[in-house]
Amino acid sequence: MPSPASSRGCRWPRAFAWGLVPTGIGVVASLAVAWWGYGDLYYVGQLLPALMAVYLLSAWLVYLRRSTHLLARNRPLGGTGPVLVLLWSALQLALLSTALYYLLGVGAGFRFES
Repeated sequence: MPSPASSRGCRWPRAFAWGLVPTGIGVVASLAVAWWGYGDLYYVGQLLPALMAVYLLSAWLVYLRRSTHLLARNRPLGGTGPVLVLLWSALQLALLSTALYYLLGVGAGFRFES
């Protein structure tokens, strides 16, 4: 029977891998909205951090929903998987948007056309 500490340690890499799914969805959605909606990849630099904020807010709300802070009854804090997945995804989006900004200049400048 595995100890709780060993099973908890295995949860982080799995949450990181599952975090790639919402990250990929966010990147594809940001690229689609920026390219086809606005016609400029400048907006990817704004949409990725906005999705990061949405993922952080969602993780916080899921955590509050499952904790006793929001509910008036006591129940175990199990099922933190979605919270970890959303937190990893938010971190991945933050790193990706930072790398795109500093390495490729995505979102660094806007072209005004009249």
